[in-house]
Amino acid sequence: MNFKKLRSLLGVHGFPWDEQKGPRRILGVHPTRVNVTHDSKPSSGAKSATNSHVFGCDSREPATGHGFLVSDRPVYFGISGQVCGRSLVEIIRYPHPTLRHVSKPLKRVDTELRKMVDEMFELMYAARGIGLAANQVDLPYRLFVLNLQSDPELKEEERVFINPVITHRKGTAQREEGCLSLPELYAEVTRPEKIKVNAFDLSGNELSLELDGLFARAVQHEVDHLEGVLFIDRLSETSVADIKEPLEEFELDFKSRRDLGEIADDEAIAARLVDLERMRT
Repeated sequence: MNFKKLRSLLGVHGFPWDEQKGPRRILGVHPTRVNVTHDSKPSSGAKSATNSHVFGCDSREPATGHGFLVSDRPVYFGISGQVCGRSLVEIIRYPHPTLRHVSKPLKRVDTELRKMVDEMFELMYAARGIGLAANQVDLPYRLFVLNLQSDPELKEEERVFINPVITHRKGTAQREEGCLSLPELYAEVTRPEKIKVNAFDLSGNELSLELDGLFARAVQHEVDHLEGVLFIDRLSETSVADIKEPLEEFELDFKSRRDLGEIADDEAIAARLVDLERMRT
């Protein structure tokens, strides 16, 4: 099934872009204004398709597995694996402490943050993913990116959600999800079928969207990340017991990498997050 037909069947809505410049108050939250600086040309998302290799790599490997399927291939929330070159952001895996950090609303969007967003899109496309939250790249900001088509050439499908808040939920739906902060781990997750979300885009324009189907599920998955919640937290005790062994393997791998000095201790990670928050929240 192709993406166009699937999105039609799921009833995924488009984005009613706000023509008014500058942020306005989001319903259901304290008025957190986003100060958008223009010391360089604003970015609308990932880099152009003609330069879509990840951090200068000559090629990229497609994602494999049986994760969150939206067509005849797997599509994930997030990314795992190594990338070439240097970057401002990189993926972290369970049980990294930042995955449990509750993100703070952004008050400032600057050039460096836009570059981070660009790299988040690149990371996402490298794994043919459809969404990536700031927590997954070790940033403490209330921000995530989406492209439901997972296609870097479709710039019109790129969405950046800043300070998102879900104000309404309706119905229930169950579907398999996977998260590449927990690679190769999948489970059926029950979530509200329809939602309303308010947010800002990267230019400071307000978004107010009513969503269902894949779009609603993706947004809920990413907002969970910003609250320090993983999809495994939404499983029944029986389902959690079924994945106990792989979770323990993730924990052992994390401990091994920390013992080797590849991952900082909790105190150092917390201090870094505080410094980043002071810059933009």
